[in-house]
Amino acid sequence: MITSNEENSSQKMSQICEHGQILMTINNLYLKVSRKENWQIVEMIKKDVDTEPPEQQKSFDEIDCVVEKARVQMNLIERFTNSFSRLQKMINESKAE
Repeated sequence: MITSNEENSSQKMSQICEHGQILMTINNLYLKVSRKENWQIVEMIKKDVDTEPPEQQKSFDEIDCVVEKARVQMNLIERFTNSFSRLQKMINESKAE
């Protein structure tokens, strides 16, 4: 029984670590794509236009807050990758001409 409890605890800790790594990866990727200079590359944004400050995860303690912020961050990451894909397609089309 003790071994079973230890195994369950070990599995829970492993799962928590995996989830934490995923959340921190999302946060780090978000911080990279939220930089104004990166958006100036993929979208035609003027340098003097103010953008919203990054929604950086400061604490990973409250899971509900963390999950909601991760969703917001993933939306911006998706928008960035879509913009980047459109830019890449435009460049490839202009090279083909």
